[in-house]
Amino acid sequence: NGVSPDYGPRQLITAQALAAMHHGDNILAIGVWNESGTSSDLVLVPQLAAGQPEQVFAAKGTQMRYLANVSNPGFGREWITEPFDDSAWDIGTYGVGYDTQTNPPNALELIEIEVPAGTSSVYTRVRFTIGQPQEIERVYFGADYDDGYVAWINGVEISRSGNMPAGPLYWDTRPTSTHESSNGTSPDYG
Repeated sequence: NGVSPDYGPRQLITAQALAAMHHGDNILAIGVWNESGTSSDLVLVPQLAAGQPEQVFAAKGTQMRYLANVSNPGFGREWITEPFDDSAWDIGTYGVGYDTQTNPPNALELIEIEVPAGTSSVYTRVRFTIGQPQEIERVYFGADYDDGYVAWINGVEISRSGNMPAGPLYWDTRPTSTHESSNGTSPDYG
């Protein structure tokens, strides 16, 4: 929620990621959920990186497709899979979200796309290409977020913030608690 993303201690997700990735185009799908419909902010800035030297597939400034959900979009979990058609979604760059607080306006310099205040969730998708996944030794994921997120590669879950309930998620699922990456406490990144 600050000017620069705080990805926290990135998670080593090599096993999950390599099981999901394949040669060619892949999809990183991430949903971010608000703790309440009256929350004053919602933020997601992820980082997915692999290899040494690191190749970054998603981070602040990466172009992605997104859908801000103020009502049920009507397609269940299909959006996390590779063949889903997201061509009607808006195009923007990470970070995604909004901050209506004016004292201080924490995320005004971070947020790069418009999301309506009162949004329950935002679904995001970014395509990335892998040449030889069998040659990748390490894959990392981190996220600056508020309030909760879940990330998938090609429909396989790779990360979930600790405040997201277990099991299936819906457009209006609520995190079990609020979370701000920059609130001065130790963030829970998964």
